[in-house]
Amino acid sequence: MSETIRSARPARIARLASLLGLLIAVGFPVAVIVTLAMGSTHQAVVVGIAYACGMFLLWLPLYWLGAIGSWRSSRALWRKRMASGFYKTLPPVKDDDDD
Repeated sequence: MSETIRSARPARIARLASLLGLLIAVGFPVAVIVTLAMGSTHQAVVVGIAYACGMFLLWLPLYWLGAIGSWRSSRALWRKRMASGFYKTLPPVKDDDDD
């Protein structure tokens, strides 16, 4: 199998997405503290819940992309191991149905 050459663009996009996520995560306590200082406890709780929901909605596509990427890479790893004969070196497994 030939190795594919990966460009620097996906790595740059991933770094930018992680930086954006970090900035959003750091803004969470700041938003709650500022709201608590300017308003009441009730407003701070509402802002905290809204901010957490917004963070979840923003990061949901990243979770899906990560899951899809890991699934595809695991299939590629499985194909590579099958082609190399890795599983032929493992001892046979005896099931209960083999009796």
